[in-house]
Amino acid sequence: MFLEDFAPGINSFWRSRPVNLKLWFVVKYLVGLSVLVLAFGSLLTPAYWLQTEIYSDQFHRFLYAAFFAIYCLVIMYILSMATYCLLRQPIYAVVLTIGLLFIGTMAINWLSELNYFASTWIAMIFCLVIPITIAWLVVKHDWGWKVGR
Repeated sequence: MFLEDFAPGINSFWRSRPVNLKLWFVVKYLVGLSVLVLAFGSLLTPAYWLQTEIYSDQFHRFLYAAFFAIYCLVIMYILSMATYCLLRQPIYAVVLTIGLLFIGTMAINWLSELNYFASTWIAMIFCLVIPITIAWLVVKHDWGWKVGR
């Protein structure tokens, strides 16, 4: 979502205009997230309709799988958006996102052995709230890795 906006000429152009950064960030974030959820949600809905027999157990398994798939996509989207805003290098952002997903999964697995309820809330905070906050602060203050800029 931010690939074109962080180009040197475009970034300095929009920074010199009276643009509401909060509105700009929220619109870009929500539009990207809604496109992602609608694209994959539209694939999951026909997959559900194409099932030949619908039992209550199958329906609950499908809903659980669909929720888990969309939740994982949302986490990946948020983490990749935050890492790209910070690094401004697409390849490095992908590698860091994969690393963060791996380390986060291992940490959540370790925490779930201690207390399942607490680990769920900690995972929600670390996977959803902190990356969005980091991305917002990076965009607001124009932080990030600016090699050659």
